[in-house]
Amino acid sequence: LASVGSARGAPAAEPDQQQQQQQVVVLSDELNHASIIDGARLAARAGGQVSLQVYRHNDMGHLDSLLAAVPSGTRCLVITDSLFSMDGDFADLRGLVALKRRYGFLLAVDEAHATLVCGANGGGAAELMGVGPDVDVHIGTLSKAVGAQGGFVACSSQVR
Repeated sequence: LASVGSARGAPAAEPDQQQQQQQVVVLSDELNHASIIDGARLAARAGGQVSLQVYRHNDMGHLDSLLAAVPSGTRCLVITDSLFSMDGDFADLRGLVALKRRYGFLLAVDEAHATLVCGANGGGAAELMGVGPDVDVHIGTLSKAVGAQGGFVACSSQVR
């Protein structure tokens, strides 16, 4: 996670130096799947430069206020489920993309419950809502709609 997101207002640095200097803030929806929550908590506890902030479920105003308080030069990752399995509601992906354009964070969307179920081509909720290209990291599983074992993380070569 040390190389996650864009650094707002930070001068360019060598990759190793940049990773050592920059803080990373992970902002997670409060109703994200337990695997996302556990991963973010473990990253924050690892003793590195990662901190975790949780925003109220689908509350773009709350997320906006948390992002506004992030110090300049801090790298940010916003992560959300696309379709929340327990409540059956969708993430406000259009709202997240609007905030991404404003703050320049890395956006990761877990499409575990939407892959092959939502979107004209089965590309998930991001495809359904027309924001697929604006999502930096698409995460999913093959164990639900595909009926196979495994999963995927898809991103551009630039993000990789």
